[in-house]
Amino acid sequence: MAFGDAVLEKILSYESIEVAPVEADDLLVGATYMAQYGLDFNDAVNLAILERGRVSGVYTNDGRHLGRVEQFVTVFE
Repeated sequence: MAFGDAVLEKILSYESIEVAPVEADDLLVGATYMAQYGLDFNDAVNLAILERGRVSGVYTNDGRHLGRVEQFVTVFE
């Protein structure tokens, strides 16, 4: 097992973490967010998923991307 696999397994073992599926509409909304916020496609789709799930706070080590979005508060950089 590679180091990344072990880390991912540990993260997913937390009961408080929910893995949200990607829906077709998330891709369309994400494409809009690319232009609106200057995000890359992956970040824009993640933003669409977070918004659909009514998530307002995000733990991230890369606040320079989601930090551009005023309705999200990055709580870890």
